[in-house]
Amino acid sequence: MTAGTLFAGTKLPLTTWFLAIYLISQAKTGLSALALKRQFGVSYPTAWLVHHKIMCAMPDGRRKTAIQKQEHRKASVRAKVEHPFRVIKRQFGLTKVRFRGLAKNTAHVVTLLALSNLWMARRQLLAMAAVRPHRA
Repeated sequence: MTAGTLFAGTKLPLTTWFLAIYLISQAKTGLSALALKRQFGVSYPTAWLVHHKIMCAMPDGRRKTAIQKQEHRKASVRAKVEHPFRVIKRQFGLTKVRFRGLAKNTAHVVTLLALSNLWMARRQLLAMAAVRPHRA
């Protein structure tokens, strides 16, 4: 089943391989073989071989750059989506989630998202109010 793949000829379980692939691919600065050794409790040569096989299987050149750009776009979208929820949690003191029924929770979340948008746009709104002449 694993013949012809980077898992061929190994006694490590596939779950260990998948976890190693995940850890190496998600680490911003990469992950050393020594860190894999500590994480999985295997010998250094085994950890080095796992690390080496995974790194050889990863794309290089233009493909790697394209994948990095795609991941960067996904991360920036994720950050933009998560920011309003952080504002809600911090500014409005809602760190604990309570269930009060679907209708109440939905109305509460919509109201809080609207307040969050106002909070994040407050500087622009105040700047616009200062520029306009006041009518008597």
